[in-house]
Amino acid sequence: MEHITDVEPGEYQLRISDATGYTIDDELWVQAVDAPTIPLQENYTLHAEAPLQLDAHVEGAFVTYEWEREGVVIGTSASVLIDRTGRYQCTVVADGCAARKYFDVTSTSEDGPFEMAVLPNPAADGQFVVQVAMPTAADARLLISNSGGEPVIQRELKGNSFYRVQEHLDIPGLYLVTVEVNGKQRTQKVVVM
Repeated sequence: MEHITDVEPGEYQLRISDATGYTIDDELWVQAVDAPTIPLQENYTLHAEAPLQLDAHVEGAFVTYEWEREGVVIGTSASVLIDRTGRYQCTVVADGCAARKYFDVTSTSEDGPFEMAVLPNPAADGQFVVQVAMPTAADARLLISNSGGEPVIQRELKGNSFYRVQEHLDIPGLYLVTVEVNGKQRTQKVVVM
C-alpha cells in the first residue's frame, strides 16, 4: 500500500495499475477540514409538476458557485433550477476555500410507472407545457387529441427520464393529453382558452 500525504485540496485524477496491467481510472476530491458546508442533501426527487429549486448559499466575503450535471456546467449562482434526473455536483469556493457536494436527482411515481403534468391549465393563450418524469430513461409517446378524439399533435420522445415539451394550440376547447411509456398510458385534460 502506498501512502500519499500533504495533498492540497482539490480534484485529482487517479490511475491505479496492478502487476498484471489491470488499470482503474477514477476521480478523487480532497476537501479541507475548514471547507464551507454546502447545504444540499445526497438525494432529491423530481416531480413532473415543477422543477427543483436548490440553493447552496454559504456565508463568505467572496463566494463562487458551479453546478454541473454529467460534466456540463448548468449554473454559476447560489441557486439553480433542475428539471431532469441525473448525477449532479455543486462546487462552492468561499474566501479561497473549495468544497464539493455530489447529489442524485431521481423521479418516482406513487401511482404508476411515471408522473405527468400539463401546465398551466387552463392555458389562457393556447400555450402549455407537458412534463413527464420517470425513474429511469425511456422513450415516450405524446398524443394530444381534441374533444372528438381526433389527434391534433403526436410526438415521439426519445431516451430521457424527464421530458418538458412546450405546445401551442390555436383553437379554444377541451383537449386530451395522453402519454404512453412502455405500454402504460396516462391522460389529462387541458382547457385552451
